Amino acid sequence: MNTRVAVNPDLSHWALERAGVSAGALAEKFPKLNDWLGGSMRPP
Repeated sequence: MNTRVAVNPDLSHWALERAGVSAGALAEKFPKLNDWLGGSMRPP
C-alpha cells in the first residue's frame, strides 16, 4: 500500500526556506521533490 499525503506545496516551499535548504540539495535523496513542490504529485 502506497499512501500519499496531501501537503500544500506552499508549506513545503516555506519549510525548505525556513530550514535553509535548497530543493537542489535534496533532489538526489528525493528524486520526486520537484513534483511535490509543483503540486503534480503528493509525497508518500
